[in-house]
Amino acid sequence: MQIKFRISILTAVAAILLLASCSKTNEQGKRVPEDALVAVVVDGASLSEKLPWDELKQNILFKNALSDSNLPAFVKQALENPDNSGIDTKKDLIFYLVKDSSGGYGVFTGTLKTADKFHSLLLEIIKGGSEKEKEGIKTISKSPIIAGYDKESFVILVDIPSLKKSNFYNDEALATPRDLASTCFNIFKLSEKKSLGSNEKFTSLVKEKGDIHLWLNVEQIYKDMPSGGMGMFKMDKLYEGNVTTSTLNFENGKITSKSSHYSNKELAAVWKKYEGNSIDENMVKRIPAKDIAMVLAMNFKPEGIREILKVTGMDGMVTMATGLLGFNLDDFIKANKGDLLLALTDFKSPITDGLSIPNDSLDFEAVRENPTPDILFATSIGDKEAFNNLVKTIKKMGDKGIGTDKVKDVAYNLNDKYFAIGTSKENVDKFLAGGNTDYEFLKKMSGNPIAVYVNIQYIIKAFQFSVKNDNGAKSISDLSKKLFQDLYLTAGEYSNGALHTSLELNMVDKNTNSLKQLNQFFGTVAQYMIAEKKRKNEEESAIENFDGTIQTRTDTESEAPVFTPPVIKNNN
Repeated sequence: MQIKFRISILTAVAAILLLASCSKTNEQGKRVPEDALVAVVVDGASLSEKLPWDELKQNILFKNALSDSNLPAFVKQALENPDNSGIDTKKDLIFYLVKDSSGGYGVFTGTLKTADKFHSLLLEIIKGGSEKEKEGIKTISKSPIIAGYDKESFVILVDIPSLKKSNFYNDEALATPRDLASTCFNIFKLSEKKSLGSNEKFTSLVKEKGDIHLWLNVEQIYKDMPSGGMGMFKMDKLYEGNVTTSTLNFENGKITSKSSHYSNKELAAVWKKYEGNSIDENMVKRIPAKDIAMVLAMNFKPEGIREILKVTGMDGMVTMATGLLGFNLDDFIKANKGDLLLALTDFKSPITDGLSIPNDSLDFEAVRENPTPDILFATSIGDKEAFNNLVKTIKKMGDKGIGTDKVKDVAYNLNDKYFAIGTSKENVDKFLAGGNTDYEFLKKMSGNPIAVYVNIQYIIKAFQFSVKNDNGAKSISDLSKKLFQDLYLTAGEYSNGALHTSLELNMVDKNTNSLKQLNQFFGTVAQYMIAEKKRKNEEESAIENFDGTIQTRTDTESEAPVFTPPVIKNNN
């Protein structure tokens, strides 16, 4: 009997846990209106662990803020120790924007730790504000800001009239005046059904492990904007029901992000039916290069282009336009097999490191000229005859001056499998001849319909000569080279009603949390800017004559000293 009783209890507990884990509701969204344009949920506990407040306080920007004599004492105490603000910084903090008939407003909300301390902070922030209380909710307001709180939570609201749709196009448009107190009170009394608390997509978002969660309601952002000349088409189908959710994580040696892109049923059906397969790895291996700066590879089903045009009602116009050019949409779809490749490689600088230019004839424009990469674009061929017709059409456009003369300046060719066009005839020919370079970065790109690789280290190195005469740009370039390594982006997988994207930004230092590294980076950049500003002020003072006139420094005078930035430390 006892065994049966215990089994019943365990079964009940298991059922409760299962229901909780499968819940379609969430706590974070209950204070966020369902029509919010943007919502950001910050995991205070996680970020506090990854970047302790005491370490953040060592940042030069933070130190300068604390040393400001105009900073109120209570605000300074809050910066010294967040607990003095009364806000529980170890709980989730939420920011969001809403657009409405009065323009719009922004909100910062979270959990209170000590209401009295928060009240003291508000008195400093909203000086001279009007204090009121209604149904246990206390408010302090002074347009355009109002802060409300009860025993457990707080809301700080800022009125933003410029969010009114007409203000994007008409500066004279005026939004309906906002009742700050009423708007703030309604947030506290927001029903779950009218909030993101019962939104399944938002629930899925906040259940993902992450330091920062982002909600972007693309439909709400674009739906009221004038369509202009595109009104004849169903362009709203591109953003109707469109929501993007992203989760950001700061990990040791890298920053990662996972995003889901939702759409309406019509467009989602096209995404699902015409989802791409894995990229053509052979195309990537064919790239003829010593150094690769960026690679974009993609696989798609060409038929999907026609379906998307049908959804938006643009198929007729595109058919007419392509017909005037000598081909039609069906020809284009038939010609392409569905593999694309774009590569930027081997930057070439117009000035070599050994170049010596006399001071009296310094060519500033030449010094500023940036290096340029070899560009290669390739696509797989579906029907060779149809593709040849496309190539002939493009050539005719170039010969007639239609579009751009640059068509004449590039090299292109094709074989039975691929068409390639680029800035180097040698590279185009080598690509078509074939290659089998097993690039290390390909391991992370393979298996995805869309993949991007960016070699940040190489790009920074390529541009370093062009900034060598600018102390500021060179110092920041040196710092960036010590911090960032490369970036990977993969996308195109369709599952659970959404297209998914993953991003990985890798750091040089693999052992230190990326948030700490960013804090050190921006602190060092700020330190440089302060030192550089001081140097310029001292230089201007030094060359000023006693009569107040300014002398121009001659070429024989010494150059300004180069600032050497501090080394970024590894805090494991």
